[in-house]
Amino acid sequence: MRRPSNTTFATGEKLISGRYESLDYECDESEINHMEEKRLGYSHKRRLIVLKWFIMLLIGICTGLTAVFVDFTVKNLTKFKFSYVQTKLDLCLTEHCLFVPYLSWIGINMFMVLISALLILWEVNISMIKIK
Repeated sequence: MRRPSNTTFATGEKLISGRYESLDYECDESEINHMEEKRLGYSHKRRLIVLKWFIMLLIGICTGLTAVFVDFTVKNLTKFKFSYVQTKLDLCLTEHCLFVPYLSWIGINMFMVLISALLILWEVNISMIKIK
């Protein structure tokens, strides 16, 4: 069994107790990372901060565009569904076949649920392939 030392790896500082030293895996707390940041200088750190904010901006834009696409699609599909059921209802009011618009309404809803379930299953399958 290896005995813990009373100094840190990178700087050789004395520790209060070597038994309780962590391995410093977090980049923000790692002494080696702090030494590397000092070596690279402030401009490198500033460039990383700007890059992180730019990536956050891109994530926000993609999230917003996805929300607009979902909203547009839901509005158009709802408009199509209700106009189709309304035309069937107008036709069947005179012919006394009110079950047809009701069945078409149920069929459209089931079709939309089927499509969403297949998309979810497809995405889960892709993520399971990536995990292996």
